[in-house]
Amino acid sequence: MVGKRRATIVAIVALLLGSGPVTASTPTLLWQDARQVAVLCLVADTRLVNPRELQADLCRRVVADASRDAPLPVIEIAHGDPQVIDAHTVALLVHASVQEGPLVAFTIRPFRATVEQTAQLFSAAPRAAPLSGDALDAAIDASLSEILPWRADAAPSGAQPLD
Repeated sequence: MVGKRRATIVAIVALLLGSGPVTASTPTLLWQDARQVAVLCLVADTRLVNPRELQADLCRRVVADASRDAPLPVIEIAHGDPQVIDAHTVALLVHASVQEGPLVAFTIRPFRATVEQTAQLFSAAPRAAPLSGDALDAAIDASLSEILPWRADAAPSGAQPLD
C-alpha cells in the first residue's frame, strides 16, 4: 500500500514538474455579462505643449487595437462620461506620461464599477515606448494581450526569465 501511494505521489510530482506554466481558462469575473469596453485615457505631463493631442492619439490606438476580434463593442469615452460606471461596461483606463527620450510610459488597467469581488488586482505591466512608430503600437498590443480575455491565447504565460 505504501509503495503504491509513493509511486502515485512520485508520478504526480513528475507530472507537475514536467508541465509548463498553467494559465486560467476562464476570464475574471470582471468580464462577466459585459456588453461593451470603454477606453478612457489620461496623459498627465506638464512638459508637453498639448498633452490632449497625445491623449487623443493614444486612445485612438488603444480602441483600434482592442477592437480587433473583439466580441463586444469597443468605444472611446471622455472624462466625466457616465458610461465609465455603467454596470455592463468594462473601462480600460490608460494612464500615460512622457519621459526623456521622448518615450511615453503607460499602463492599462481594466475597471468595472460593480461589486468588489469582480476586481482585478493586477493587470498589464507598465510599458514604455517611443512616442511615434510601430514600437508604441507593439507595446499597446502587448498590454492588451495581457488584459483582454479574447486575446488570452496571445498573452505570454508564466514567469519569464530575466536576462
